[in-house]
Parts: sequence; C-alpha cells; structure tokens
Amino acid sequence: MREQPEVGTAVRDSRFVAGFTAIGIIVLAATAYSIRIAVEPAGASPLLTGTFLLANVVGWLMGSALRRSEPRSTLGLFLVLLADAIFPLNLFAPFVLYTPGLRGNAPLSTTAVLLIGIAYHLWNYRRRSTVRFALPFYAYFFALAGGTALLLTRFTLGRPMWIVAWIVLAFAAAYSELACRTKPEPELHFSIAGATILAASAFVSSLKIEPYEEYLNDLKRAPRKAESVNADSAEQALTGDPVLDRFDRLSPEKRALLARRLARSDSKGLPDT
Repeated sequence: MREQPEVGTAVRDSRFVAGFTAIGIIVLAATAYSIRIAVEPAGASPLLTGTFLLANVVGWLMGSALRRSEPRSTLGLFLVLLADAIFPLNLFAPFVLYTPGLRGNAPLSTTAVLLIGIAYHLWNYRRRSTVRFALPFYAYFFALAGGTALLLTRFTLGRPMWIVAWIVLAFAAAYSELACRTKPEPELHFSIAGATILAASAFVSSLKIEPYEEYLNDLKRAPRKAESVNADSAEQALTGDPVLDRFDRLSPEKRALLARRLARSDSKGLPDT
C-alpha cells in the first residue's frame, strides 16, 4: 500500500519530463523555422506556417477544455503551456511573409512579435492566480524582450548604434529602478534580470565603431587594382619608342596571342626583300 503514492509520483514526474521535453522540441523547431525565414524567405512553407498556428489554436481550445473538466489534467496543462510558449514566436512567419507593412522586413516583424509577446505575458503575469508559467520566467522575459526590441531600432528606425546603446542602457536602468521600488514577485529574479540587462547594455555602449568605420573608409579610398596606382606613370616611362611602348602596355593575354601569330608567320617563311 505504501508503494502506490511513490509509483503515482514517479508516473507524474515522468509525464512532466516528457511534456516539457516535447514543448522544448516544438519551441526549438519554431525558432529554427523563424530564423530560416528571416534569412531566406523563399524557404518558407505555408503548410508548416499553418501547422504552428493550428498548434496554438488546438492547444488553447483543447487545453482549456480539459482543464475545465479536470482542473488537475496534466495533458490540459501542457497543451496550454505549449500554446503560450509558441504564441508570440509563430506570428513571425505570417508577419514577415504576408502582412502588409511588415512583409519582407525581418527586424520590424521581430519587433512586432516582441511587443505582442510582452503585452500578452504582462496580461498573464497580472493574473497570478491562473498564471501558467513559473513566475521567474516573466522577470527575464520582460527584460530580454524589451532590450531586444530597443536594440532593433538600429534597423527599424535607422538610429545610430551609439544612440541605440544609450537607449538600451536607459531602459536597463529604469527596469532595475522599477524592480527596486515596486518589488514585483519574485523580487530576487526581477533584480537579477535588471542587473543582467544593465551589465549587457553597459558593455554594448562601451563598444566603439570608429575603427570599423575608418576601415570601411580606407577600403573605399583604396584602388581596386594594383595596376591603377601606376597607370599614369606607365603611360610616360618606358623607352620612348612607340612600338616598344605599345608592346609593354599589352596585357599578358594579348602578348601571348601576338607571340603565336609571330610563330605562325615564321613557320610559313617571310618574303625576300
């Protein structure tokens, strides 16, 4: 009789491991698909895009129904968690492929996905009684998603990198200050998330792009071919003999062609003078 609770716990634990593993695999697949579309939109698959969207709808509907009928349903819990995990992510494909104003613009589509994800998870976080993710998730998600959205303004708004770095730094400082003043739950994780994004933004703001700009400018000023450096002097130097000068200015291919023609002329014999 004492073994039954232990067996039940082991079965429940194995189900949780299997469930979270399956969710992780699907999230990784959705992430890989989004990255592929961002790099190569021609590789998009309407079937795969529709499958991820359908997984959202099925997860929410079936998971919610199972949890209403059986509040402790493990399958219902994992279906809802799966839908929540891939919901912001699987919007990237329809945004970048089909949505007017976002089509073909990966940075802007990514920003839209991040803002929707922040709004959705903020709504979930405020409903702590029915929250589905562990509370520490929200602390790091808000910090990472907010910082990434601001970092993408380098491409979405065309801001210089040094301005973007200071914007992200200001966001990190405000996030840390808000975590200290409001003490959101869990306070420790919000403080760690704020300190992490603050350190990362400080590192980014310390990077200098002047060496890279100078290097690119040097490339623009440099001649494309080595021959072009001495082009003007080559026109004047040489021997002063017009025939020899013209021969010296011939390319290696033209010199070889001239040598073959001269060889054929010698084999036929020149007329007596």
